[in-house]
Amino acid sequence: ASHYPASAQSRRDGLWHRVIAPLVRVSLGVIMLGGLVVLAYLTYQEMRTANLQSRQLADFAAHIGFRVEDGAARDPLPPDRGPWDVRLGYADLPDFQQRLLGNGYAIERQAVPSRRLSELAAHGVFNVYPEKIQAGLQLLDMNGAVIQRARYPRLVYRDFAAIPTPIVEALLFVEDRELLDETRPAMNPVVDWERLTMAVVQQGLKTVGGDHKVIGASTLATQLEKFRHSPDGITHDARDKLYQMISASLRVYSQGPDTLPARRNLVLNYLNSLPLAALPGYGEISSIGDGLQAWYGSDFEEVSRVLSDPSTPLEARARYYKQALSLILAVRRPSYYLGRDTSALSRLTDSYLRRMASEGVISQRLADAALAVPLALRERAPSSPVTDFTGQKGVNLARNRLLSLLDVRSLYELDRLDLTVSTTLDEQVQLGVTEFLRSLARPERIEELGLTGARLLRASDPGKVIYSLTLYERGPGFNRLRINADNLD
Repeated sequence: ASHYPASAQSRRDGLWHRVIAPLVRVSLGVIMLGGLVVLAYLTYQEMRTANLQSRQLADFAAHIGFRVEDGAARDPLPPDRGPWDVRLGYADLPDFQQRLLGNGYAIERQAVPSRRLSELAAHGVFNVYPEKIQAGLQLLDMNGAVIQRARYPRLVYRDFAAIPTPIVEALLFVEDRELLDETRPAMNPVVDWERLTMAVVQQGLKTVGGDHKVIGASTLATQLEKFRHSPDGITHDARDKLYQMISASLRVYSQGPDTLPARRNLVLNYLNSLPLAALPGYGEISSIGDGLQAWYGSDFEEVSRVLSDPSTPLEARARYYKQALSLILAVRRPSYYLGRDTSALSRLTDSYLRRMASEGVISQRLADAALAVPLALRERAPSSPVTDFTGQKGVNLARNRLLSLLDVRSLYELDRLDLTVSTTLDEQVQLGVTEFLRSLARPERIEELGLTGARLLRASDPGKVIYSLTLYERGPGFNRLRINADNLD
């Protein structure tokens, strides 16, 4: 500055403040604004396509798993304690294990979780593994033949292709209309950003004193986690919701970055897990198939056939469509809609039929036919026909032994356990002996066997005689029960 006159320095400073500095500030502002626009666009694209998170989550979930090894696991995976886990017996595995060990059983093989699976469980994330569509108690005889099998839920869709398209479309209209968008192969179905943002805003307004109704932010994926693995099947707070979202995301991306197959499985598993209250004479209902049979008395296979074929009579399609739609809607408040106020369920279903017709999801003709059909829910299931129980003596013996062995309260609960039991019974011989003992009630059979002589059955009614046979086979240090049969019905 000493080389220039003071007036020249002043002119330079003025030029900087009048021209250059404002240009710099404008340029920086434009750059920042452009950066924000680019960031917002990239964020929007990521929220819509999930391309980045799909790769990250798929890589992370690839290390979640387990292997089955010989002997007892050093650190077995702690079970979840949601309704699904309780019903199928997973929640009680530690107690079952201790009772079995105390009764002389030994652990031959046990699942060993991967390190990542154990770490996630330690932080409260639900266990991620391929879940079964159906489970239930299965008894085997000494040769491995099935002698009794209970299925829970009883009626399910075996795969996505088996679900009638109208039921899929109804579910998507009610819950998530973009779930099966094939143009977004990496889509994360766990988070509906628009619904989540609206729910957060409404919750904030309610917190500061506003009178605002807060909409739910749940998706099919998070609802499924809640139905199955949240304690009591309830979302208690934001922390529970966060764990549902984490577990659901990992479960979806555990199958890879392309989520379309996982999204179809969400539809399948959701329909096969609908909590639809309990009906006297039937018990707890947890699938749309069981719901159609229990609450409406509709044949599940016929419903699927009629709704899958557009050429079937309109009256039948309308009736079954309305029944299925009503059960999808009843999940919001199952005990209320299916038990306390069925007229409210009817009004809600009719309102959806009108909306679906106006938006072109179903034809107006189908909607009008369905609106004319009343919803006639049962108050209790019809009584089961009485059968001959003489052929079930060995099975009932094994089931009652399991009640005490596992400390399960009832046969109803026992039959819902995901449990396979090998018994020592010989089913083929058991059936033969049972049939022989039954035949002794017939006079012609008694005569054929020469049992009508003096002091025998000549003057008596052979049908009043009760025969029983129990047969053990001796083994090294123990005896195996092979036959437990009688003719007492």
